[in-house]
Amino acid sequence: MSASPLTAPAPAVPLQGESRRRRAAGTAIQAGVCVAVPALIAWLLGQPFVFPSLGPTVYLALTAASTPAASPRNTLIGHLVSAVSGYAALAVTGLTRVAPNLSHPDARRVAAVAIAIALTSAGMLLTDATHPAGGATTLIVALGLLRTPWQLLVLMAAVTVTAAMLITVNHLARRPYPLWAPAPAPAPPLPPAGTVPLAAGKAVGRASAGKASRPGRAERRQVRETAAREAAETLAATMPTPLWPMARTRIVRLLARGDAAREAEFRRRLNASRTALVSAPAADAEAARRAVVDQWSLTFTTVPRADRHAPAPLRAFSDTFAHLLTTDLRHQAPEPSHDTTGTRPPTATFHRDLAECPRVPDELPPLLWPRSD
Repeated sequence: MSASPLTAPAPAVPLQGESRRRRAAGTAIQAGVCVAVPALIAWLLGQPFVFPSLGPTVYLALTAASTPAASPRNTLIGHLVSAVSGYAALAVTGLTRVAPNLSHPDARRVAAVAIAIALTSAGMLLTDATHPAGGATTLIVALGLLRTPWQLLVLMAAVTVTAAMLITVNHLARRPYPLWAPAPAPAPPLPPAGTVPLAAGKAVGRASAGKASRPGRAERRQVRETAAREAAETLAATMPTPLWPMARTRIVRLLARGDAAREAEFRRRLNASRTALVSAPAADAEAARRAVVDQWSLTFTTVPRADRHAPAPLRAFSDTFAHLLTTDLRHQAPEPSHDTTGTRPPTATFHRDLAECPRVPDELPPLLWPRSD
């Protein structure tokens, strides 16, 4: 059922200057009217139709009308739970017929106050009817200010009249105030078919959802592995091109993190992988390429595992060098030699062709590569 104008929440708008003063003046008049009605009834009937906890109830409903605690439901149930809890505390401590003595409370009165607040807190939570002003109501009863069953009936009648006044005033003021309870919040959209929703609001496939020990771990692992595989594919593609020195420098910086010994080790491994790739015969070229890709994909996945931001520079590496491979080399690199014998050109010929290619700068603009250090 769609929300009516009385239940639809309104966006909070910050008030400044004249708007704040206008709202303060309007709220003051409305609050006075809402309290004046039960006070007038109390004057005419000679009954306790007005008491301290009505003040917080009125203020909450006029200044935070769209909150659940200010709704008529929470107002009525909250005060009812508070009154019953206060009277139960009086009954337990034997104070139902004892007049209040606020100046000299005894041990039984202290116990009644503590029991009343405890019961009120539990009762509001159990009924899902939190209403802060009810804490004042239960103290009024537990202190003996209103302690007879007839006075408690009058108390609830006053709360009912005040709630009716709040509904009327808020409606005339065009505030989003419900007739009973706030409209339920809209249900979140269902996840796509074949996925399992996680507590963090994400969804993963059913196969990986059962393996993740906490929400998000499977997704992070998949992102890291995908970024590592793409970076390894791009690295292998740069090995027989003039982009190789620049690609090697970037990978060494990413993996070594400023450690000189690690830089030397990764540079040695990268050179060994390139040598194995460019020197492989044509029949084994694809197998050699896959071996290089698998080797560095595993390295990219395991070495930066402690850094949750590692996929970002790997993706930057893949995007940057994939762009250079498909643009600069397509226009600048010489046509490859075609050998009908089924073998690759000799190494000397390959290096001669490589030397004749226009040079590509060893450094990239800083925006193309986010430094990990």
